[in-house]
Amino acid sequence: MVKSGVSSPVYSEEARKAHIARFASSDDAQAMRELIQTGVVYIPAMLFILFFSASMPLWINVLAMTVAGGASVRAFVLFHDACHMSLFRSPSANRRAANILSLVVLTPFERWRDRHNHHHNVFGDLGEPDLGQTIQFTRKEFNDFPLYKKIGWRIIRDPFVFFFGVPMMLWGLEYPLRYGDRYTFLAWVIHATLVTQCSSYFGYMLIFAGAFGTILFHLQHAVNSAYRADSATHSSARAAFEGSTCLAVAWPITWVTCNIEYHHIHHYSTRVPSYKLAECHHSAPKGMWLGVTHVPFSRQLAALPNAMYDTETKTVEPFWPYNLLTSAYNSAD
Repeated sequence: MVKSGVSSPVYSEEARKAHIARFASSDDAQAMRELIQTGVVYIPAMLFILFFSASMPLWINVLAMTVAGGASVRAFVLFHDACHMSLFRSPSANRRAANILSLVVLTPFERWRDRHNHHHNVFGDLGEPDLGQTIQFTRKEFNDFPLYKKIGWRIIRDPFVFFFGVPMMLWGLEYPLRYGDRYTFLAWVIHATLVTQCSSYFGYMLIFAGAFGTILFHLQHAVNSAYRADSATHSSARAAFEGSTCLAVAWPITWVTCNIEYHHIHHYSTRVPSYKLAECHHSAPKGMWLGVTHVPFSRQLAALPNAMYDTETKTVEPFWPYNLLTSAYNSAD
């Protein structure tokens, strides 16, 4: 159904649901192609770093790290699909794929699946804890924290600490050692051995991949205008279409992100695999995505420091001094 009376048509949730449902199915052949593409790039780049980086100039090693790190992020997006049971048609095939990919992405299948599905169920609900997003408190909650907690969060939420240090803690320690299964513990042993015995560049690649992936996830939910609501009025559809973003991503980075930048669609239906998200978005009638937050690159940079939600202004905001930078950007914009 289309609502009239405006210059561009505004589509109802029912119309959006019907359009998205056309893409909510898995294609096993396409899933295999996505996995093969990822392996064909990741494995040679990783082997180059491990066995040839010591004799190569810095710029070549940086290039190899970037390629391997990008492929690692892509592997995580496919792992993410498998956790949603949308990469393949068969649940057992998705489980096998997730366990194999966990050797690359150092993430335990069941632990991450459960936490991430909870994130999808409660995202945007101010009355429910959501450890699966990067905005963990409101401004009022922060002001009510004791001093030691305020200091801790100010340190953690500095963008450099948050995007580079926190992923090292999560994927280097918490996931494999505290919550890991046999696959992620084995992956941790292998990765630690490769970093310490073969090449430090492999460790730098892991840091780059962790930072890139965390930034990508942050930008999917922490850009204004931001949807948050009390439990009584919370709407999962509004959380998808108003609280999740559509990021402007240029090639070849689109190969790395594997279309997860069309996050408004993914958050509405996890049954749409990543390899169908772009087609779902671009084949929609004009006006179907009105209200979705489309984020160009300049706004992505400005949103990186966002750390908390302000219930009065209904926006996500950074701490000082980064708020000065975002204010300057908003004024110029």
